[in-house]
Amino acid sequence: MPKTIYNPRLKALILFFSFFLIPVSSVLAQQQLGRPFITNYKYQDYGAGPVNWWAVEDDKGIMYLANGSGVLTYDGVNWDLLRLNN
Repeated sequence: MPKTIYNPRLKALILFFSFFLIPVSSVLAQQQLGRPFITNYKYQDYGAGPVNWWAVEDDKGIMYLANGSGVLTYDGVNWDLLRLNN
């Protein structure tokens, strides 16, 4: 029967890999390659009603959103609210 060699450094190295590097590798595998980048905004962020019914984007990349308080515009940085009379 072969003799088993006990090496405390080897045991520590195996524990290090299994408890520290394996969870880190799973986090790194969650990159969003090929998926769209999505940001969710709270209605407090844009200062209007909580419900948006429709959204369109123009040729310049400005978003227009139909909201209960009016029409929201978003240029990627700033939110503006165009209030409607009706």
